[in-house]
Amino acid sequence: MYSSCCADRERLAALLVSSDFHRYNSGFCTRHEYRSRVVEFLALAVVLMGASLLLGWRKVPVEPNLWDLKAIGANYTVLTITLAGFAIASVFFLATEGPHEDNLSFATIAGILLLAYLILTGAAIMFGSMAHIDSGQSDLERVSFCFAVVVLLQGVAAAWIAIHPLLILVELGYLAHTFSWILVAALFAGSSRPGVFLNRLAGLSGRVAITAPVFGFAAAFAYDFALTAFGYAPDVIARVRLFSVSLFVLALVGFVIPPLLHLLLGAQKMVGFRQTWAHRILSVYYQMTVLTIASLLIAVAFPNS
Repeated sequence: MYSSCCADRERLAALLVSSDFHRYNSGFCTRHEYRSRVVEFLALAVVLMGASLLLGWRKVPVEPNLWDLKAIGANYTVLTITLAGFAIASVFFLATEGPHEDNLSFATIAGILLLAYLILTGAAIMFGSMAHIDSGQSDLERVSFCFAVVVLLQGVAAAWIAIHPLLILVELGYLAHTFSWILVAALFAGSSRPGVFLNRLAGLSGRVAITAPVFGFAAAFAYDFALTAFGYAPDVIARVRLFSVSLFVLALVGFVIPPLLHLLLGAQKMVGFRQTWAHRILSVYYQMTVLTIASLLIAVAFPNS
């Protein structure tokens, strides 16, 4: 039993060793493969976003004043900035534990935790800077809160995904294998929660709120299985880079859209925008977020799949 656990740990750690990493950096045959994976991932994302847009094209009725967004936003601001502090503190703590120059497990952990720190900080700013109107919840407030909730999901997911390489770093590979499936269950459940806010605040169809996590995780696992079955799977570092960059770009888009809408449309036109396009844009953004989170989780937690 012990020897089997050690073998699993060594195999997981070996997949993060730098033979493929140096091959990627040197550009030997991998640059073309990497571009191919980017195109394939974008094609998969377009298909899923199209399905999500089709299912969520019609807006459902929105219940007024279901939540006190001002109070919730204040609480989420404190919670999110605290999580961001833990993420950046974890990187410095691990860095002081020993030399990690040649340890790609540490590089993976540090990169993902720094990504989580950036995204969570952005989410805290979004929650803390939402426009509030005393007479009621404005359309801008509703849309801003929905984007902030999805960005919060991105940051929390990145921090949780870093648990797997952390367990490998501390030589608990057998536990890392168990946590792979725990993370799948936790992130799948966590990915379903923003759908409730999007449904009640922006009028997102309940079908999209339910199917987005299912489609996202199913498509990510199917894509990874297809790559492995046909022998086209890129190295672990390339996959982690691709999906980490995708997650950061999504967070950046979510951070920019609410103030951009306010500047371009103003308070008057925001009413019409929320009635016609807000739920559609959020359905696409939500689906892309779940797909990227699931893909990053698979790349980190199932590197030998």
